[in-house]
Amino acid sequence: MQNSLSDKLIQRSFLAVLIAQAFYLGTLVLKMPFSACAYFQFAGLVLVISGGILWDIFHRNKGKTVGGAGLYFRQYPCRTFLFLALVVLQIVWNYGAHMPYIKGDITGEIMQSFLTTDQIYSVNPMTGEGFLTGMPSRLKILGLPALYASVSKVTGLSVPFVCYRLIPAVVLLLGYLSYERLADFFFGEDKKAKLTFLIFVALVWQFGSYGLYNDSARLFLQGWRGESIRAVVLLPYALNCLLRKKYAGLVLTAFVELCVVWTLYGLGFTILMAAVFLIAGKVVAKK
Repeated sequence: MQNSLSDKLIQRSFLAVLIAQAFYLGTLVLKMPFSACAYFQFAGLVLVISGGILWDIFHRNKGKTVGGAGLYFRQYPCRTFLFLALVVLQIVWNYGAHMPYIKGDITGEIMQSFLTTDQIYSVNPMTGEGFLTGMPSRLKILGLPALYASVSKVTGLSVPFVCYRLIPAVVLLLGYLSYERLADFFFGEDKKAKLTFLIFVALVWQFGSYGLYNDSARLFLQGWRGESIRAVVLLPYALNCLLRKKYAGLVLTAFVELCVVWTLYGLGFTILMAAVFLIAGKVVAKK
């Protein structure tokens, strides 16, 4: 069985999110300081990276890693350069030269409150004063703000840079990895067709952000939000898992959606898509 580098990067990123969520919930329940959560999450990230490297070392002869930009460059240098140039341009143009759309979003304020007080939801992130009735539990359990704040604390990078620049760029790259897996399914070993498909995706994303609720607009204007991660990374990868009948990856994706989308605000799209896909497949098979 061949192992894709894209699959490894995506799945290990998902695993890191799940581990970070587990540590966040643990510190939340035990009422530990936020600094403990940050260092636990950092340790979890180190565990995922080191564990992945060791796994690859001990299993390097049991599967063949597919892909590699070098091979694409040798066979189709112009298309590869064009695609990579588009990706770099998107990161610089959208995350370096433009302001994010933060109306109605308080992720940055939540991160800052964690870092300032070293507590989790001890103060209202909008006022800086203590809660009168407390933060609703269905909102507190979302671990993304804590994960982003942990990145800021451990690296020393500012909250605006981490939340509005760094994280959206990572989401963009993971999105391309998800679509690369779809391209691989549809075009197989035809690298020229796969590169053309990815260039098309890049152009659609770049020039398709004409409405605030389009996937590309979410990606470039609100790429740190859970809905953006779901639209650009989770759903395409879930579709890839369904097409390949890799249901373990589908379950992993569904759990990650549970961790990144505000509870009761559109939760369950991955499961819904899987149900529709499987039911449609059964119906077509009977005809």
